[in-house]
Amino acid sequence: MNKIKKIGWVVIVLLAVLVGCWVVLENPEAITVKLFGFEVLTMPAGLWLLIAFAMGCLVGVLATTPALAKTSSRAKKLDRQLSKSQQTAPKK
Repeated sequence: MNKIKKIGWVVIVLLAVLVGCWVVLENPEAITVKLFGFEVLTMPAGLWLLIAFAMGCLVGVLATTPALAKTSSRAKKLDRQLSKSQQTAPKK
């Protein structure tokens, strides 16, 4: 089962890379970004789209990390309580 998960992740990553390359190749127009009046970078529009998408994904992951950690901690605590109560419960 663990091998299937690894293969699944590899397939997902490969598909993401292929879609990313496709987006960059389909949007080759150069865009110059100005920040505070200064030209920062000139890159293809597709690359700017990928960067914006990646930054959004990163912000989303970072925003959910505290809630995920809290939930994981709570689940471990409840699991310990369950195993302790099963050990002390009288056997039938």
